[in-house]
Amino acid sequence: MGNLWLANFVKFRIFQQQFWVDNLLNFDLAKILLQEKMGKIMSNFEKINPKNEQKNDLKIDGKKEVKKNISIEKIVQKIAEIFPEAPNFKSLICLDGKFPLPEFFLPENPENSLILPIIAVDGAANSLQKYGVIPKIIIGDLDSINSAVLNGFKGVSEVVLLPDQNSSDFAKTMAYLSEISHLPAIITGMNGGCLDHVLNNLAILADFNSFFYAENQIVFFVREFAELNLPILSKISIFGAPEAEVTSVGLKWELLNYGLNFFDKNSCFNRTICQKVKLHVISGAILVIIYLDFVEDFGSQEAKI
Repeated sequence: MGNLWLANFVKFRIFQQQFWVDNLLNFDLAKILLQEKMGKIMSNFEKINPKNEQKNDLKIDGKKEVKKNISIEKIVQKIAEIFPEAPNFKSLICLDGKFPLPEFFLPENPENSLILPIIAVDGAANSLQKYGVIPKIIIGDLDSINSAVLNGFKGVSEVVLLPDQNSSDFAKTMAYLSEISHLPAIITGMNGGCLDHVLNNLAILADFNSFFYAENQIVFFVREFAELNLPILSKISIFGAPEAEVTSVGLKWELLNYGLNFFDKNSCFNRTICQKVKLHVISGAILVIIYLDFVEDFGSQEAKI
């Protein structure tokens, strides 16, 4: 299994490096960079050797169940299946929080695969370097990125210094990417850090038509209407952002002209009872969190009744 993982990883790195060769203006320089980077693949791999990486095994009723890893390509496909009105994503933004496993960045088929430009927000570049992933852009005030990592990416990644301390790196990144037409985006690494950072990230997301992905959950905002295709008993939470009046169809605990308020009443841990769920936002906006995997808990038992 480890050898297969390594083979796929190396195949991906060759494919990814060749992609940048094809897109760099100075072809001779790109070839040199390609050769140098490929020579470092094995040393990069040692840092994420499966023997030492975090375990994703769960024990349920005494039986070991392996938690599935999922790629960014699968996430994009899944979002399109769930929410056909979702935007066409133009980039993958990595914040300096909890990262998915390396397989998240591996294409399903290196010869015919979705390629989203990877944007590393400041210290996120440190994690990408450990995974052997090269971002297209490294952006922020650059106070969190390791200097050796930054120097290693120079000449391969575009470095955008945004020193303004009146806005967060994420807010500055979204504004910059909007200017260069790299939005909408899928954003990862938004959780796992300080709670105030997480809340601030959600507040920033509200101004952009983009999606968060974190630990097999997708997070997005709805301002008018959404029709979702979900398996029955899917777990879903709906919050006022910050306030909304909402009517739903297809939930265990339906919302009928229901007033949501982020700091008061919300629909947390609801369940779907139909494969098509409709959310009509009469006023305001809502924050929607959908669990991509089935979650067995008290709510799922109640929804069956």
